[in-house]
Amino acid sequence: MGMGSKDVARAYETLAHEFQHMVNVNRNVIIEGDSDGMDVWLDEMLAMAAEQIYSGKVLTDRIDYYNYSPSIANGHSLLYWDEYGDTLANYSLSYLFGQYVKIQTGQGDRIFKEILADRFNDYRAVENAVKKYIRSDMTFGKFLTNFRIALLLKERSGLYGFNGDPNFNALQPKLFSDHSAYLRGGGAIVKQMDLSSGFKEPSDKGKDITYTFIINGKVTLPPEKPVVNEVSDRDVNVTGKAAKGLIVIVKKGNNLLGKATAGSDGTFKISVPKQRAGTVLTIFAENQNKLQSREATITVKDKTPPAAPTVYTIANNSTTIRGKTEANATVYAKVGAKQIGSARANSKGSYSIRIAKQKAGTRISVYARDLAGNISTARTVKVVDKIPPGTPVVNKVTYKTKTITGKAERGAAVYLYKGSRQIGKGTAASNGKFKINIPSQRKGTVLKVFAKDKAGNKSRTRIIRVK
Repeated sequence: MGMGSKDVARAYETLAHEFQHMVNVNRNVIIEGDSDGMDVWLDEMLAMAAEQIYSGKVLTDRIDYYNYSPSIANGHSLLYWDEYGDTLANYSLSYLFGQYVKIQTGQGDRIFKEILADRFNDYRAVENAVKKYIRSDMTFGKFLTNFRIALLLKERSGLYGFNGDPNFNALQPKLFSDHSAYLRGGGAIVKQMDLSSGFKEPSDKGKDITYTFIINGKVTLPPEKPVVNEVSDRDVNVTGKAAKGLIVIVKKGNNLLGKATAGSDGTFKISVPKQRAGTVLTIFAENQNKLQSREATITVKDKTPPAAPTVYTIANNSTTIRGKTEANATVYAKVGAKQIGSARANSKGSYSIRIAKQKAGTRISVYARDLAGNISTARTVKVVDKIPPGTPVVNKVTYKTKTITGKAERGAAVYLYKGSRQIGKGTAASNGKFKINIPSQRKGTVLKVFAKDKAGNKSRTRIIRVK
């Protein structure tokens, strides 16, 4: 070969790479009509797979750059293509992920054709392959986490390695050494930690951030969040289910209320002091490695009924029922089975119910329902008589009269006075008629007559002049 000649064969790998891009455009843009085409990270994954298929060798330059790149150690994303930064890190991650997909699905190079032909042109194309060939319930996010673990552990079998392929033994751990990191979807960091004092996921972490722990070379996940039964203000135990042997902890704010170990059937029972309705409790589980689950948050329910309302005197001339009960409870009044009124108590517990006037002796039951729906026992009160009798009607009295007669309220006592001295008394019969025996009085004598009912209400006085 002369010095002026060129070795075109050296460009064949690049041609294979670029030809795959052409195939991709034909498939996704022209045939499928997707004007946006395939996501860049996935398109480049297929293109580098094409390079390896042509050359028959792993792309060692991509592995070498993975080992070099500080941005990968700092959480560089697989999914967001960095056009203006460490683009080579994206190439390395996409290449390695493609080979991980190929090895884990067990389909060889034909898996790339299947991904290309999938109707989706993003992560869902990979997820469909994962669900088909690995596990039907595995999400792309979980598979991506397993990929990151495989880069670190390189186990000889299973999801955490490359099935013993020696070409990937050169991969080196990429450890994060800073205090904080900015992660985008598909990004990950590996950090050494001291778990002697336990670990709890930060409460302000992003909802898509997950934690996976590798302890003594084994993947260890934090325990699942406990399932907690309802807790009321009458309970002295918090109960629920968690994995066998986990320690379940109950806190109110930063205060520890109690803890217990989940039994062989997963149930737990933690003794706690009674809590007020509305109190927020946090419950989480901790395993033997002191890894803590996410918190279950529950609000203590109000299951305590109000006390029977106090009821002020209700008279037969009353148009309201007043009293005291639990703040903001609704108070109901009934006569027999008929509701005659209701009203809501104010923030201090005072209530006032408008009612129609009731007859003296009527029994009214009053009860309260609090905001949680708990119902008190009823307080029964009797309507008292506060209406005085009418002024008695007295028949003509002359100097010859020895029996005064007339009409007054049935059953009322009728009193006869001369000046300040009582000179007679009678009782109105069931028809209201009364009679009072008196000695005869001189003409012109002034007599006073009034009635008192059984409740002690006094009528107005009738003035009589003896004829």
